[in-house]
Amino acid sequence: MTDTTDGEPDQEAHAQDGVPTQQQTSSEQVRRPLGGGDPGGNVYHYTSAAGLVGIVNSRRDADVSRRLTFFASDVLGMNDISELAFGLEIVREHAERLAQGGEQQEFFESWLPILEKYLGTPTLDTLRVAPRPCVCAVSFTSGDDLLSQWVTYGSGGGFAIGLAPETLRGATYTSSNIRTAEPKTFKCSLGRVYYGEDARAQSAEIPLFTSAGAQALAAVTGLQGMVSAFQALMTRVKDPQHRPAPAVVEHASAAMAISIAAWYKHDAFKPEQEWRLLVGGGSRGDLAELLSGNHPPEFRAAGLRLLPYRPVTTTAVADQPVIRDLVVGPAPDQVPLVHAAQQLLLANGHDPSVVRASTIPYRGW
Repeated sequence: MTDTTDGEPDQEAHAQDGVPTQQQTSSEQVRRPLGGGDPGGNVYHYTSAAGLVGIVNSRRDADVSRRLTFFASDVLGMNDISELAFGLEIVREHAERLAQGGEQQEFFESWLPILEKYLGTPTLDTLRVAPRPCVCAVSFTSGDDLLSQWVTYGSGGGFAIGLAPETLRGATYTSSNIRTAEPKTFKCSLGRVYYGEDARAQSAEIPLFTSAGAQALAAVTGLQGMVSAFQALMTRVKDPQHRPAPAVVEHASAAMAISIAAWYKHDAFKPEQEWRLLVGGGSRGDLAELLSGNHPPEFRAAGLRLLPYRPVTTTAVADQPVIRDLVVGPAPDQVPLVHAAQQLLLANGHDPSVVRASTIPYRGW
């Protein structure tokens, strides 16, 4: 992509003959759905037997047949303790550069503390000052039979559910506003995760981090703040207790940063080949609303851990199968596991012929 630096002409030029200017293109970049990319085939979610049942097992009627439900986890509970914080460092590098005497210096100087508050690694002291909002996601990978995944997520076994990207791009999360009891459906976005220096190189191509893009970033963030403020006002009017509105302008600013940082991770996790389904990633307005606390997550226990999550559902696209592939992980006897997985799919309206056994000769039991 072309970088627009100080001193280059035509930043303020108008579109001619239907050709957009760089500033218009940058503004469109701000508004477009988060994530992106094409994995070139199915993506896979590795899980245990209990996880597979929870994802696939739906009520057996025509309205919900072939629906899948994933528990999108709070990213702070994932295996990378630097989640969001690594992406924050990359976003901060660009923001600090753009804050050095540019036209949007004031915006970026006020933006940086918000980034630290919502994306920085939390500590006991910062959590005492203010709780961190939940940013939830589901992890997938482009690898269909990865030893590292069987060891980590399947305890030496488990299952890998293969889905088409277009199926996941239709995934949604539905929640009721705790102030008004009004339901809302949030769209999710699927995107490739970049690691280490690859993440830095990819971020340098984002039009938002050019001079023209910085203007669009400031303008659209301000506009989203006004929209969020209006929505918060309407929510307070409908709230029987008329509770004070959350920090909506901060949430709009944080959502813009999260929409970038959520796709960057430490280089040590590169073998995971992750594709991430971000809850609320369908728009930055949705993401800002989720940060408000009006749609709190649900909770489950896993051993001694308390895990926030948001249930994400996806269904068939037209007449296409929801589950394109189901790999049974390494196990002492895969025959009964393949049989049981086929029966689970049959019972929930899926094609049992997609079940197959891993060919990796691993003993993890």
